[in-house]
Amino acid sequence: MKITVEHSGRKFDVDLPDSWDDVTHKNWIHILQFRSCFGVADKPVDQWQNPLEPERHLILNNYLQARAILMSIDKRLKQYITVELVWAIADEMTWLADLPNHYRSMTPTLYWIWRGPKNQLIDWNWGRYAMTEEKFKKYIDSLESTDIKTRAKAVNELFACMYALFGFWNFKVADFYFVLARIISTRKKELAIANYSGLRNWIQDVYSEAFNGGSSSDTSGASIRELTIAMSGDKFGTVDKVVKQNFHMVLQYQCMLHKEIQRSQSNKGGVLS
Repeated sequence: MKITVEHSGRKFDVDLPDSWDDVTHKNWIHILQFRSCFGVADKPVDQWQNPLEPERHLILNNYLQARAILMSIDKRLKQYITVELVWAIADEMTWLADLPNHYRSMTPTLYWIWRGPKNQLIDWNWGRYAMTEEKFKKYIDSLESTDIKTRAKAVNELFACMYALFGFWNFKVADFYFVLARIISTRKKELAIANYSGLRNWIQDVYSEAFNGGSSSDTSGASIRELTIAMSGDKFGTVDKVVKQNFHMVLQYQCMLHKEIQRSQSNKGGVLS
């Protein structure tokens, strides 16, 4: 889509994607960052026209960040960005309300030798996912720190879980990758983290029942470890075997258990009533 900007006799067009499928390697990180500046709410609908599918619209939460992101997308906007322009762009990009839907990896490789997560994290086992989630939580906590070394360490540890030389990764080489991560540019590591952040949002949306009984708000290391122990038993065997399972299998099984518990509670309620 093209957004036409007119000001003081000057006129130019800004190209923006019409859907997630139109997002490219050049602008995907900006689009995800722009989406994070908005909340989502359902518009009131006419029950006679469309009672089952209410329209969703964006609510601007962070104008300054949205302004900075739009300037990154097109530097010509620097002199003309207003709150009204941000709203106008958001109204045109209504498909943003359907995100997160970042199921495909936009940065599968870095420097040709560092191989990252595939679409839907399909190639990851539970152990790698669990470790990465712990490091991601540590990274989020480090953003509040003023200590540059603390933040750099958190970024490098997270990168060492997400990317591997020629795709070879296990717990033993993770420490080695942590050392090598120091030579990767900060910009590349930011791209890698943004890539994983979008993928994990999609995972938590798909398997929402597996995260705190329908809420994905708590993904701390403690909760991941508790879930790992809980999944050991008749289904997967020992904790070591759980760690080696494809993490989709673990989350699917956890969702199934949650649904069975809900069904059991619902049946008990029916008998008592």
